[in-house]
Amino acid sequence: FVEAVAERDVEAARNYVKALGNTRPTEETDRDKVADKIVEVAKYFPELEQEAQDASARFENPLDVHGNYSRAHKRSRAAFDAEMATGETA
Repeated sequence: FVEAVAERDVEAARNYVKALGNTRPTEETDRDKVADKIVEVAKYFPELEQEAQDASARFENPLDVHGNYSRAHKRSRAAFDAEMATGETA
């Protein structure tokens, strides 16, 4: 990534963001580290802000092979929606 910044290589930065978005960190601290890296890319390459947001969404809410959110995410989203509707936590 440092080389991409030094050379203003947008395509290399785009590939880096895509790779970050495809990671599957399981620990909160690891997710924070990946998120920090994605923010850093957007800082140096503002034209990749949308890609950075998409990458962040992918590692937080993994998509299945058909591009749909995983069933686990759907369940958690349903629980979240129910919680918001009732004001109770699951």
